[in-house]
Amino acid sequence: MLSLLWTLLLLATGGVAGYFLARFMPDAPSASPVSAPTGSPRIAALGRLEPAAGIVHVYGPVGDRIARLYPLAPGQSLQQGQPIAELASAEERQKQVALAELELQELQDRFDAAKQAGEAKIRAAEAEWQQAMAARDQDLAAQDARLEYLTQQLQVAEKSLERLEQLRASRVTVPAEEYDKARLAVAQAKAERQAAEALRRKTLLSYQHADKVGQARKAAAEQELREALARFPLQSAKARWDHARDQWERHRMVRAPISGQILHVQANPGQTITQEPLLTMADVSRMIVRTEVYEGDVERLRQALHHGSVLATIQAPALPRSLRGSVSDENVISRMISLNRVFSLDPRMDRDRRVVEVLVPLDPGDTNLAARFVNLQVTVLFELPASSAAELPKASEQ
Repeated sequence: MLSLLWTLLLLATGGVAGYFLARFMPDAPSASPVSAPTGSPRIAALGRLEPAAGIVHVYGPVGDRIARLYPLAPGQSLQQGQPIAELASAEERQKQVALAELELQELQDRFDAAKQAGEAKIRAAEAEWQQAMAARDQDLAAQDARLEYLTQQLQVAEKSLERLEQLRASRVTVPAEEYDKARLAVAQAKAERQAAEALRRKTLLSYQHADKVGQARKAAAEQELREALARFPLQSAKARWDHARDQWERHRMVRAPISGQILHVQANPGQTITQEPLLTMADVSRMIVRTEVYEGDVERLRQALHHGSVLATIQAPALPRSLRGSVSDENVISRMISLNRVFSLDPRMDRDRRVVEVLVPLDPGDTNLAARFVNLQVTVLFELPASSAAELPKASEQ
């Protein structure tokens, strides 16, 4: 009886110990779902399907409201500039454009009127100036002719006086009255000539003064016109009109920023726009896999590229078939090591891994299929050439 009790006690103790060992002891590490089989010339990594040109989120002006949402659906193609939604503020912005245009037109009309009045004043000043200067050449020419006549008259009088003086020097009797008349004629001719010269100088100075006055009046009229036109802020009014038109054109509706395909629609008619995107779109004509290669496998991949392109097989449970891609040069391999952002679905796997980003272009024949699964997490298997498989040890052996 005592031995039976001891047997039962030992069995109970063993069962409790086995339970606690099974409950609290860590599981044996299992193989990573992204690790290639031992001895296989492959590199396995996780990644995501993405458009080569990236994903574009389309936003609207925060606080505005969607008055009309054009028919949109995932998979629909849009051209750059194609309308997506009409905004409720478009009507108010159009009124602002009309008001700015009216203010600009009124200012332009006043500007044109002031310009016409100023130009008329300039023409009047120029006409007065030209009129004042019109007789200058004739007057000076007439006075020059009179001076020529008086000069000749003086010369004749001087010759007559000189002849009489020669006769008197030869002791020829010359009547005193005749001699005095000759002297008087010379003096009179000199006086008349001097008076004519003074008159010509005065006339010339008068015309020079009139010329300066005419130029000054014209310049004053031109300056007055410039000052009058400067009071009209046409440039700022036009800038306000352009700004109002630009705001109306930019905010009356939301347009597609690129040509591409709609991935996801979040907007609804009548909703107030927030900081969330209205829709998400992308150019899916070229697809890639943004792959995270474990830091210990990167050098193997680089060495393999020395022997030619490295083919890649892309797999995921959601895909109806595997996709194909290839890496042909090192330009698609990042030079920076970072923490992984793609995580294995196996909860036992290490979630803190050092990886290097590698962009793997997909074959053109797989683009349409990949475009249906944007952002899908996939497993990428790089097929290393046999000639490079043995050059470097695998990360698990280092």
